[in-house]
Parts: sequence; structure tokens; C-alpha cells
Amino acid sequence: MIRLAGLVLILLLAFSGRALSQDIFITGHVVNKETNAPLDNVSIKLYNGTRIIYTTISDTAGTFKINQKLYRQTSYIIIHGLNLADLRVDGLPQPKDNNNIGIFKLSTRNIQLKNVEVRAKRRYHDTTTIDLSKQNFERSVTVNDLLSKEHGFYRDNNGQLYYKGKVVSDLVVNGSDFFGKNNMDIYKLLPALALEDIQVVETNVDSVTNTTVLRPVIKVNLRLKEKYSSGKFGNASLGIGSADRYIASTDLYTYKKREQISVGFNNNNINITNNPYQEPAISFSPNTNSVSNHSARITYSNMLGKKIELDFSATGRIENRDFTSETERQDQVINQFSKIFSKSDSKLSGISGARLNIKYHIDSLNTLNFTQTNSYDKTNNTDSSNYSIRYDSITNVSNLNRVKHAASNLALTELLYTHRFASKKGRALNVKLSISKNDIKNDERDNIYNLSNNTAHSYFVSNNRKLSENSFDINSDFNEPLGDDAYFNIYSSYKSDRLNYNSDMISDSSFLFLNNQPAGVINNYGKSGIKFQKTFRKISVDGSISGLIDLRTIVGNKQDTHISLFNLNADLKADYKLSDSKNFSFIYKTLSRYPEANQIINVNNTFDLISQTSGNAYLKPETDNSFKVSYSLKRSTSSINIDAGIDFYESKFGMDIQALPNTIQTTFIDNVGRATAVFAGVSVQKNMSDKFYFNYNSNIVYQEQPTIINDKLNINNSVALNEVFSLTKEVIKNVLTISPIVTAGYTKYYYENSSVNIVSLTYSDKLSFTALKFKLDLFPLINYNHGINSLTSFSMNGAIKRSLFNDYAIIWLQGYDLFNSFKYNNNLLGSSYAGTVKYSNVQRYFIVGLSFKFNNIK
Repeated sequence: MIRLAGLVLILLLAFSGRALSQDIFITGHVVNKETNAPLDNVSIKLYNGTRIIYTTISDTAGTFKINQKLYRQTSYIIIHGLNLADLRVDGLPQPKDNNNIGIFKLSTRNIQLKNVEVRAKRRYHDTTTIDLSKQNFERSVTVNDLLSKEHGFYRDNNGQLYYKGKVVSDLVVNGSDFFGKNNMDIYKLLPALALEDIQVVETNVDSVTNTTVLRPVIKVNLRLKEKYSSGKFGNASLGIGSADRYIASTDLYTYKKREQISVGFNNNNINITNNPYQEPAISFSPNTNSVSNHSARITYSNMLGKKIELDFSATGRIENRDFTSETERQDQVINQFSKIFSKSDSKLSGISGARLNIKYHIDSLNTLNFTQTNSYDKTNNTDSSNYSIRYDSITNVSNLNRVKHAASNLALTELLYTHRFASKKGRALNVKLSISKNDIKNDERDNIYNLSNNTAHSYFVSNNRKLSENSFDINSDFNEPLGDDAYFNIYSSYKSDRLNYNSDMISDSSFLFLNNQPAGVINNYGKSGIKFQKTFRKISVDGSISGLIDLRTIVGNKQDTHISLFNLNADLKADYKLSDSKNFSFIYKTLSRYPEANQIINVNNTFDLISQTSGNAYLKPETDNSFKVSYSLKRSTSSINIDAGIDFYESKFGMDIQALPNTIQTTFIDNVGRATAVFAGVSVQKNMSDKFYFNYNSNIVYQEQPTIINDKLNINNSVALNEVFSLTKEVIKNVLTISPIVTAGYTKYYYENSSVNIVSLTYSDKLSFTALKFKLDLFPLINYNHGINSLTSFSMNGAIKRSLFNDYAIIWLQGYDLFNSFKYNNNLLGSSYAGTVKYSNVQRYFIVGLSFKFNNIK
């Protein structure tokens, strides 16, 4: 134990540190619903209808990042984590001034332990082996090609892998993760000839709690031939084009038994953020594609001896954006119209998510896991904005020039101890300690020139702000199985979160309200509760109940203010298995959402001539009482899902706005009262064959959004209807394939004395023609947007490519915006306004290049 304590101490001293982080992307956080602990390696999938347009994962701080342009295309988000219940986010939250969309809380997937027919089903662990030892594959054939219907596998339109109609939950190589957890893209590069066989393990016993599950868990193990226990493989793309466009990217992967090393480099100015596994795909952007990306990535994983697992990863990047935007805004309550034309130059650099993980297997029953995560980013912005603000017959014209330097320092240290009891399988104790420090710094200077009623004047605002957040978090839980079909879990946590804020503002005008925030806020959270699960013959019931107390101290200039808050959370889910393919479920939740740091103290607010946002140190938690029912029918090649639910909010988060014509509005998040939200949706997916499948998704949402405007409570509400249909079909065998996607959206938002209609109709397609070993892809896009103004556009991208060297290489020519006609309006809906914003894009260009795979496996 002395040696163990020494090891822990050395690790803590060696890797505790600080780094800077600031992200201009939209960020969010995922945490455990019961313990509020951050969740790492949780996948966040963005859907446009039924099509996944982007996938990312959370880091060890529970943070994930989404490019803003993709977020604006998103219909809904599905958040998924191992042993966690999937969370679907339909009503996408609007990013705050710091581009943060909030905290998403995931509950433990107790549903894995449901529906066990104890008397009718045996506990089993079956393995099916697909022998490939005598197969002679070309080097260009990859493992991805083998995961096809020929061997019982198929993928749905979302990329989920199935085996004989059952979801594959885990995909490993020689029993271990292969360059990341369930990294499906890696198998597009690994040659199939390296495989000895494919093992498909099916079991109805949960490996963590040792309880029987009705719906089997499928794990696929790819076993390598002995002579391919080490190897190298990778890919690269090179291209150059008109309008100074270019791409140069490569990924190299090397492995030797358990040791895995990968490096990657990506340099381009065609708006490609991740290295393409084949040829790059240029696409339209609703924001701007005037972006250059330069990044480098390294990962290392190894088993040191028999007891220590080591994982390290880091990514450095430099991103430059140079674009213009035009914003129109109609304030509904005060009837004020604004038009803003901005020119922005943004430079971001840093290291995001440098992560070291060391897992020490003390013995067969005890493990110690140490994780250190650091991030460093900084952003320099130079903006010039011209404002035209009209109220009645009065028009104010202003020019604002801004220089802003932002940086953030994030360091997170985590230590997790797990003890499994030999006396009873499934009985386990977990204790987790987390220490984090996040320093945010924003230095901004604004020079303003204003012309009103033929009177000109100028002024400046200089504001240097610093926010330091220090957190200490300790969580523990104890799991006790109750036979083969039930368990209970007792958990408790304590968290101390300290915010220290400092602002140094200088101005020759009266904008000192920006400084009206406390010097600090201290939150001491305590939480305790119990989770339970019980499976009957066809019904599974699981749930939890917990109490959460927050002792908050608001540090003022003269005296401190103390606030005590207590909330009771409850979660109950009942599942009824109608048949092997049909399932019905009911969910009830009472959830208290506590405010984030930036809602309490807003350090990321940017000076604006229309509206300013500050924090609210007195913000109480929002309570959501929700009821949801769902029905699902899943077969090997089709699925139908029907969902409906209602939410009753108390102390709902909403905007408190002071708005007068020709005056800068002040806003902050407040507890604005009660509200109701109702939703219903249906989705249908059908795979007719490998080359013919379709998806349909429809949902309708009613939502109330109380808003306080000039000290008066307004109950705003909206009704939104969204329809998405997508299809992929081979029209002419081996010649023509079409992949149309049609989306339609309608939203009516009601303000106090007015309303706004938002309409969006989009048709996009991929027309693929194959002839004479060449493939021609055309990507037409027809879009209609209606908000406070209307826009209709037709545009098209195109690509010609040809495979070389037995599909080892592809030579390609791509054309962006062939008719120089792409236009797009982003519709905006706020608590007191409606608007649109459109961004400049690089016009038509052509780029030619070569993409190829390489390996030493032969």
C-alpha cells in the first residue's frame, strides 16, 4: 500500500497542471444525472432528419465541441454512452454568448437489466466464429468490406452495426480497443487479409452487475493472424485548386501487439475539419467556408507489463476564419429594426484535450484509474461592424471596431478506485476524486462612432475580465445485486465549486453595468440517493431517487449573501416487452437543473450595441417534471419508433430583458415561472436491400417560453413541425444511384402582441453515375427559407473520380458551387426578437487531387 500511495502521489505531482482553453465552436457538457460527474467518451451524434451529419465524443471533463455550421443544420441530437441511457435532444438550446448550449445529464442504463424471463430463459454466453484463415483477400479489401450481409452484418443509415438484426455494442481487436473505443472508421483502412477469424459473442448476462438481460449483448472480436500481430497502415490526401484552395492530410497507424501509435496531420482551406478516410468531400456551409485548418494529432496506447494500461492523446490546431456576415433583427416588443454588417477575422490556436490515462490493476478485484486532462487554446478576434438601428422615423448609424483576446486554462485531474467483491459477483464499490481548475481571460477594446439626429460622437469601452473556477468533487457508489434479476445502488457525492471574478473596465461613456457582477460565488453541493432495478417476466422497472442540497455564498464588495437550496429528484422507467421485436416504455422524471458557471457569472459577454448579457448569481435550479411514452418495433431490416411526452417546468430558466428603443438592452437568465412543453414524433426506417433503403422522420413540438420584458412577464410560445424523408436507391444497376433528402420545417412563434412564421424547405441529393471506370457525383441543393425575409436558391457541387491500383488510390476532381449561386439564411428566434443572419462564402472553385491508402500488410 505504501508503494501504491507513492505511485499515486508521483502521478498527481507529475501531471497536475494548467493549460489554456478557449473554443469558438459551440460547446456542451455531459454529466452523470445521479452524481453530476463529467462523462468522457460519450458519443454525440447530430442528425439532419435521419442522417447523421456529425459525430463527436466528450472529453474527460464531459465537454464536447460542435462546429456552429453543423449545429445550425441539426434537427436533433442523440447522446449515447456505454451503460448510459440514450438522451435525445429535440428542442435544440440556443447557444449563449459564450457559445455554450448547456449541460446534458445522462442516467445509468438500468434498462440493460430489464425484461428478463428468469424461468423461461437460461443464462448463456455463446460464441460464433467466422473462419477467414483460408481466405485470400486483395490488400485493397478492408475489414469494413467484410462487415457486410455476406457474413451476417449490416449497417443502418446512421452507421450502427448489426449482426443478424441485433445491435453490436462493442467491436474490438484481439479482445481490446483498436485505436479508440468502437472506432468504426479505422476498419476502412485495416486490410482484411490480416484477420484469422471474426468472433461474435452473444450473451444475456451484464458483465458489470452480473444480472440477466433479456435483449442480448453482442460483442464482435476481430482476431488477427499471428504474423500480422504487428503492422502499419494509413492514408493520405493531396490536392490543389483554383482560388488558392489546397488540402494535404495524412494518418499513420502502427501497432505491435498491445502497443498502438497513431499520428495525423491535416492542412486545408476547404473547410475539412477531420482527416478524410477516402477523398475529401467538399460541401456547402450555412455559416462560412472561408476557413483554414491546420492540425496535428498523436495517440499512444500500451499495456505495460501485466498490470498497467497506458493511453495518451493530444491534438494541436490552428484555425483561421476571415468572413463577412449580415444580420437583420426585428425586436417584437419595442418594434425596433436593426441591420448589422460585420467583417471578422478570427485566429484560434491551441492544444485541445491532451489526455493521459493510467489504469493500474492492483489485483483481480481492485483497480486504480488516474486521468489527467489539459487543454490550451487562445483566440484573437478583430471585428468591424456597421449598425443601422431604426425605430419609427429615427435611424441611428454606428460603427464598432473591436479587438478581443480570449484565453482559457483548463486542468482536470481524476482518480477512480474500483473494488469488486470476491464474495458476490456484481457487488462493487467505486470512489472517484476529481480536481479541476479553469481560468478564463477576456481582454476586449471597442471603439464606437455613432451618428444620431445629425449629431456625431465617439467613445470607447475597454474591459479586462478574469474568471477562475476551482472545483473539488468526490463521488462514491456501492452496487449490490439481488439475485439474477435485480440490484440496488447507493451513491453519494460532494462538490465544492468556487468562482472568482475580476473585471477592470474603463470607458468614457456610461456602460458600467457590465461590471455589475459579484466578486465570487461558492457552491457546496451534497447529493445522496439510491438506484434500483427489478425485472419480472415481461416487465422491467428501474428508477432512482435522490436529494441534492446547494449551500451558495455570493461574495459581494461589502457583505456576503448566503442561499440554501434543496431539491428532490426522482426517475422511474417501466418497460414492457410485447414480443421479441416490440417494446413499450413509460418514463417519469423529476429533474432539477442547476445553473452553469457562465449563467451565474458571464465572463464571455462581448460588447454589442443592441444587447448585453450578464450573469445572475441568484439563479435557482430549474425543475422539469416530464412524462414520456414510447413504442418501438425493430426487425432485422426495419424499425418504427413512436414517442410522445409532456414536460411541466417550474422556476424555468428564461430571459429577463430591459428593452427600450435606441438603447442598449440588458439581459440575464432568470427564473421566470412555470411552462409546459409537449412533443410527439415518429420515425420509420426500412432497408430493402444493400442498395435500397429509406428513412422518414416527423415530429411536432409545442413549447412555452416565459420571458420577462421590462419587468412584465410574457408567456411566449411556439409550435414547430418538422418532416424529413431520405432515400438511397440504385436506379440503374452499376450505373446510377440516387440519394435524395427532403426536409420541411415550420415554426410559428408567438410573442406578446405579434407572431413570426419560420419556414424551411430543402431538397438535396447525391446523383452517382458510373461508367468506364469513372464515377461522377452531382450534389444539387434547392433551399427555401422564410423568416423576417425570404430567400430561394439553387446550387450544386460536383466530383469526378477514378480508382487506381486495385482501389488503393483515387484520383479526383471536385467543383464547389458550380453556378456561383449558393445563398443561405440562418433564421434566428429569440425571446424578444426574430432575425436572420447570412455569411460570406468562397465562391466557385475547382480542386484536383489524389487520395491513397498504404500498409505493410501483405
